[in-house]
This record gives sequence, structure tokens and C-alpha cells, in this order.
Amino acid sequence: MKSKLFSEKAERTQISTGRWVRILPDKGEGYQMYDALGEYYIGRILFDANGFWIYDGGVLSVNEQEDVAGYINSYYPEMDNLLKSLEDSMEQLYFFPEAGMSKDLPKEMLEYRPDFIGKQAGDELLEQFIRDTPWRQSTQKMWEKEYLTPRLTAWYGDTDRISGTLPWTPELQAIRETVESLAGIRFNSVLLNYYRDGNDSVAWHSDKESIMGSQPIIASVSFGQVRGFDIRNKADHKQHYSVKLEHSSLLLMKARLQEAFEHRVAKSVKPMTARINLTFRLVI
Repeated sequence: MKSKLFSEKAERTQISTGRWVRILPDKGEGYQMYDALGEYYIGRILFDANGFWIYDGGVLSVNEQEDVAGYINSYYPEMDNLLKSLEDSMEQLYFFPEAGMSKDLPKEMLEYRPDFIGKQAGDELLEQFIRDTPWRQSTQKMWEKEYLTPRLTAWYGDTDRISGTLPWTPELQAIRETVESLAGIRFNSVLLNYYRDGNDSVAWHSDKESIMGSQPIIASVSFGQVRGFDIRNKADHKQHYSVKLEHSSLLLMKARLQEAFEHRVAKSVKPMTARINLTFRLVI
């Protein structure tokens, strides 16, 4: 049951716990919700014809869910000048319109190279990867429910050593050799991620699987839509950075990063086009 007072633009409200929530109508009979200060996805509320609702997510408490549902049904607009000023400050500190990175990015753990591949080659590769890759969408279990992972993936590698991988294509092999010359190691696999639009994302995590050793080196090559790559210290979230990963760019994540930091590509309320990301890894 869509509220007639809601337009296609996002609305904001502060609920009883003090959390600011950004609410955006989606294409169905529901609303996407984002933490308005942190700009991360917190779930979706669906309504039926009788006004009954259900919450699909795991962040909001029952009271918070009721607050948001009540706001949508009654639409009580409120002054949010404080929130707007805070958002403006955050935009200045952490985010960039099309390119850039946070000041004091730890170069001993991260190295960023824009235009690593070249625009023309990047344009051709983006189109080819979208068209020819056998993409699949995996599931993950959260809060006793199975959810589709919000992106498509494909895994290539040395098939004689790593089970479940697809054989290297000539294009991936060429990129691998270029990346290896900079990283100084040999990679034996690459994970492809396809972010179709702003709803596709990857949550906070660190790539510290046992199959890659305790301090893996990962080379990340991006094509297409610029997306924010956020990094934060696991022990102190006040220590955080952001890099806008540009078309045809390379981000080299060095050995100590995965041990102390975690990273994400957040959902976006702004319109986003396709992005392909290649992360080259050494599976041991």
C-alpha cells in the first residue's frame, strides 16, 4: 500500500531510538531503507492492500520497524536541518563525486592507480565481461533465512590446482600478467563481481580466508561505474578511509591490510550503472 504522499524521492525520519532512516519507494509495493548517516542498507518494508507490513532485514528492532511503518502510513514530515548539515560534512570528509581518495591513505597497505588499463581497452573489456561471463548468483544464510547475494560472480583460475574454477580466458590471462608485474607475485585465481546497479553491494568483510594464508596480497581491477570502496580499522571504526574506484583502475591491497582492516562497497541511493570488479588472488 503506497502512501500517496510519498514521491519518488527519498524521505528521512528520526525514529524513537534516535536513528535517522532514509526511506525510498522501490518498484514494488515496498520501501528500501538506509541508515541516513552511515548510508548503509538496513532492510525493506513491504505493505499489502490492507496496510499490513512485513520487514525484510536484520538491523531494525521491532519498535524501530513499527516507527518506520507508522511514518510511511501517516507521513509526518519533520525538520532535519541538523541531519542535512551532518550529511554535508560527511560528504566533504569521506566521499568524492567521481574520483579521489581519503587523505592519509595508508600507502604501506594500499596502492591505487587510476587508468591502469586505459579507457578504450577498459570499455571493450567491460562490455565483453558482461556479455560473455557465465554469471551466477549465490545465496548466503543470515538470521536463519537464505538470501540472494546482491551481486553476480564468477571464479576463474588454475583448474588443475583449484577445484570449481573456470579456465583462464585470454583477456583475464593478459590482465593477470600485467597485474603480477606490479604486485611482484603470481596469482592463480581471480574472482569476478558484477554490480548491476546501486542495489548491488558487498558488506563489511576482510579477505582473510585460510586458503589465501594469513596475510594475502590482492589486486583489484575495476571497470565501469565509479563506486566507493570504504575501509575501516576492525578495532577502531573511527580510523576509516575511502577510495573511489574509477573505470580501468587498479587497487593493490597489500599483506597487512586484511589482518587489521575490513572493507565494503555500499549500496547507493543514487542511480548507478554496471560495474565489473576483478580480484586476483593466490590460493595456497
